[in-house]
Amino acid sequence: MATNITKETSDAVQLATHAAFVANSWLDRCKSVLNADLACPNFSAMIHALAHKYLYWGDLVGDLIENYNQAVVYGGVETRAEEYKTPVEVIDKVFEVVIDYQNQLNKCADIAKANTDVHVYEGLLKVIKKHDKYVEAVINWRDIAHKYGVDPTFDHDVKHYDI
Repeated sequence: MATNITKETSDAVQLATHAAFVANSWLDRCKSVLNADLACPNFSAMIHALAHKYLYWGDLVGDLIENYNQAVVYGGVETRAEEYKTPVEVIDKVFEVVIDYQNQLNKCADIAKANTDVHVYEGLLKVIKKHDKYVEAVINWRDIAHKYGVDPTFDHDVKHYDI
């Protein structure tokens, strides 16, 4: 059991940590489809960079309880084999993943605040601030992808919107 962190907050942090690794697996699948199936190497590279941020955020969130003597439980991640026919389908999935994780982080922060686990809450706010920058970028990428539709110049032009 964590020292000076409520069980409810600890459980919420465990879920948010796992959710980051699940998000990474979704985004890596999207990256792979973009590169191998849809011939979008530039957009694939952007999504790949984003995917690896989730490993970082998962570690940051997990450290919030690990530093208070609560070991993080790392669960498995399901196989990802979804098919996407266009970059628009891919970015819609990417959008869903980043919004879901944003909501997971916000819920976790609400729980920490409600339990007066202020030290965890403050750490979560720092992660949320870093993550929000990428959420905003994905919203922009989604708008751009929807404007381009299936136009093959999308992959060339999208790199101008990298973070």
